[in-house]
Amino acid sequence: MEQGVQIQREGNRPVHRGNPPSPPSKRRSRFERTKPNNFWWQDRDEEIIAAVYLHGVLSTKQIANLFFGGSVSAATKRLRKLFDAGWLQRAFRPNGVGAPEALYLVERRQETVHCIADRLGWAEERVRRYWFPTQMLTDHFLEVNAFRVAIEISCRRNGVLLELWEDERFCVDRIRDDGGKVKVFAPDASLNGTGERNRWAGSGRRLKTTPLTGERAFTPTATGSGAFASSG
Repeated sequence: MEQGVQIQREGNRPVHRGNPPSPPSKRRSRFERTKPNNFWWQDRDEEIIAAVYLHGVLSTKQIANLFFGGSVSAATKRLRKLFDAGWLQRAFRPNGVGAPEALYLVERRQETVHCIADRLGWAEERVRRYWFPTQMLTDHFLEVNAFRVAIEISCRRNGVLLELWEDERFCVDRIRDDGGKVKVFAPDASLNGTGERNRWAGSGRRLKTTPLTGERAFTPTATGSGAFASSG
């Protein structure tokens, strides 16, 4: 006899009395939101949302390395809650082996704009101005972004303050403000360290540096590995 269930017979047909067996659980879709259970806002959620906005797009593994001490499992659980709650949206990038890689972008809604503006100390109009355009979601941008995350993690490990990193969304406006022509020089990113500044330009795996006059530059020893040295 099954525990918690009394089985009786009516003729030759068994009849279950009491609590019926639980139906098999339905696996959640990776592409569809479900109603979040026991969702409680955490301070780290605001950091994650602001970081995804500033980076444009981040993978689960990158978020795990930045905010969860490298734990992909912990990052996946929290990101699923933020996705279900409508703070983040997801895209998937085929990796050729196994399940596709999940990529996270910020969801376009007023609550998200307010959250980011509050975290960064920006006006909401500025947040909307530099919203990540989906047409920038290319393999090239993902390569540059992977290099950025590697630099960030390396700076943390080596006690270097990475004050600022601006991708091409921000660089284009900076060049125009300085009276330059975007078609002549449009870098992939510009960064500020502790008293050091450098513009990075190039494509894919062959990133090169163009130091600003009279300032020291970060020189990568291995693209995407997170290793770098300070020259000068």
